[in-house]
Amino acid sequence: LKAVSSHISYKKLSENFIDEINYVKALGANYITIPSLPSEMRNDELSILHAAAELDDMARKAKQKGISLSYHNHTFEFLTVFNNRSIEQILIDEAPNLNFEVDTGWAGVSGIDNKEFLAKLGYRVDLVHVKDVNNENIPVEIGEGRLNIKAVFDMVDKMAIRWAIVEQDTMQAYSELESIKVSYDNIQERYIKFL
Repeated sequence: LKAVSSHISYKKLSENFIDEINYVKALGANYITIPSLPSEMRNDELSILHAAAELDDMARKAKQKGISLSYHNHTFEFLTVFNNRSIEQILIDEAPNLNFEVDTGWAGVSGIDNKEFLAKLGYRVDLVHVKDVNNENIPVEIGEGRLNIKAVFDMVDKMAIRWAIVEQDTMQAYSELESIKVSYDNIQERYIKFL
């Protein structure tokens, strides 16, 4: 069992930067992911631009300490648009030191083609949250939904992304451990073979 990354809130990281960097290093991890922006920071373009500048600065400083800082998407980053740019695009454009933890489920719900989006981000993808969703856009076990999960794993392999993490937000049909087994078995049978 290895600690890969830690989700640390924007507020906590901005207020206790060195402590959080040291915490992640103590875990033996190399990545920090901002799981979301506070709601007040995404209400208008000026707030998003300010957040992007701060994220870029934190990402640059983290890199100097040997830690990669990423941002985790949801649907709202793709669907909220200011002056013809989504929040996600503003972060991509205005925070060049920031990397991304792509959540394939929420990107897919937004109408994003995960294969194209991963290719667009290129080296800026640190981690991938592999998530599948059903026709009602509810997360389901990998391979049980409507998203092209094979294309995701193909891109993870092609781009040599080190960590593809299955993220299951809710369990509808199975208990937690059964859900893990369904995703694991589907991945093994349909997409990749684990060593």
